[in-house]
Amino acid sequence: LQLLAIPGENGRLENRCNKLKVFAKTGTLSGISSMVGYVFGTNGSLYSFVIVANNYTGSKKPFIELEDNI
Repeated sequence: LQLLAIPGENGRLENRCNKLKVFAKTGTLSGISSMVGYVFGTNGSLYSFVIVANNYTGSKKPFIELEDNI
């Protein structure tokens, strides 16, 4: 977990997902946006997740917002 970005603290997650205890890595290419990592639930359990938006056209902003809302 130490190698992954922490929301509100460092990396690309500095201004994202600030309400959660998340350790994650983001990635974007033309038509692809992704986030992968771990999140602690309200009960303290650790969950892993992967979110990938693939083959889209236009702005990546809606997909980044979707990743943050999930």
